[in-house]
Amino acid sequence: MKKADDNKKIFYTIVFLGFLAGILKIIGGVVYMSRAVLVDAATSIANILSLIIIMYFISMSRRPPDADHMYGHLRYAFGGDLFMLLFYSFIAGILLPDLVNSVLKGYKVDVYASVYSFSGFMTYVVVVFLTRRIGRVFEIYRKMTYIELVEGAVATISAFTGSLYSFYLDLAGGLSLYSILVFEILSSARILLLDISDVISEEIIKIVSEEITRKGLRISDMRLRQVYQGVYYGEIIIMFPEDMSLREAHKIIDEIERTLSKRNIYVTIHPEPSK
Repeated sequence: MKKADDNKKIFYTIVFLGFLAGILKIIGGVVYMSRAVLVDAATSIANILSLIIIMYFISMSRRPPDADHMYGHLRYAFGGDLFMLLFYSFIAGILLPDLVNSVLKGYKVDVYASVYSFSGFMTYVVVVFLTRRIGRVFEIYRKMTYIELVEGAVATISAFTGSLYSFYLDLAGGLSLYSILVFEILSSARILLLDISDVISEEIIKIVSEEITRKGLRISDMRLRQVYQGVYYGEIIIMFPEDMSLREAHKIIDEIERTLSKRNIYVTIHPEPSK
């Protein structure tokens, strides 16, 4: 109970610091005219909004099975990934016209843009430290935040050099960060598509097949699906030897189902005698 309360406090602290970092970067990007910092600020805000939505859908996915969701609510967790893509795509759409206009008209970068960018960067360092204390739930978000640190460093350097020499240096940083944003959107969309398409790896098929054949049974038909990342459901029809009784076959099947469930592979096995 105490750990859950501590995690909740850390979560609220992460959200607060994430928004603070985003606000600092927005000031650097909008007030002090840095396109690199502006792109970084926009992705930072999208990052923290995504975190809130992801946590909401994760909590929904933990509901137990019911009459309408016999396999449970695990797939609700994909809602967080979907909204994350929507946030980042929306940000990309807003930023593109501004970047194009900056290429055509030019602008002047103030040195304070790099100061605010660096302040936001240091705030994110604290966020990364806190996510390391909260456990595996934040594993994906922690990786996303590591990318934010890299982007923050690029934005700070671009804004600083852009204020000293030419806005083209700042603009180059902004365009680079925008390219990373588009790449992240496309790669995340590809991963999400694979996750919701019931794809099954050869490794999972091998684990199930070896467990069944090791018990002296033969697979007649097998259908498996990935309900969520690392969680699988399915039905299998097996053939048992003629000299094996149905009662003995069911005993072996129960053992197989228990063994596979420890790997988050939940199957219903139907026995049929060999012909």
